[in-house]
Amino acid sequence: MNLPLYTIGHSNLSYDQFKALLLKNGVEVLIDVRSSPYSRFITWANRQPLAAQLMSDGFDYFYGGQVLGGLAVYGLDHFLFVDKLNTLVKKSQEQTCVMMCAEKDPKSCHRAFKLSHALHSLAPDLKIKHIVDSGSPMDSRDFQAAQKPKWAFGS
Repeated sequence: MNLPLYTIGHSNLSYDQFKALLLKNGVEVLIDVRSSPYSRFITWANRQPLAAQLMSDGFDYFYGGQVLGGLAVYGLDHFLFVDKLNTLVKKSQEQTCVMMCAEKDPKSCHRAFKLSHALHSLAPDLKIKHIVDSGSPMDSRDFQAAQKPKWAFGS
């Protein structure tokens, strides 16, 4: 299967708006890539309530922020980081997955540069799309070509 891997930021969306974006894009699995999976202002996005609500609505939820988070201590070539990315690639070939962080704009988030760049390096044929609140995903390669990456393998 050649399913796209999506990214999304919960930002200040309501849960219903967020869920609608997931459904519109056929998402089945959410991988939470926040280093700190909590929000003082968007409480539905806190790890436990989010996981419970998503599972109640038929989505799978996995927490990967400890290794894949923007503030994670693991470098791009650390075996745990690479192993987690390989697991994510495999999972994304079986089900439609989305990596979620807090930032609305992918330009402001590690999921668009650090994670997408690393995933493209490991799996060049992987399609990564950034879901924005309009619901029309932006292709990661087009997005990265227009931006200067902040991270790269080996840096």
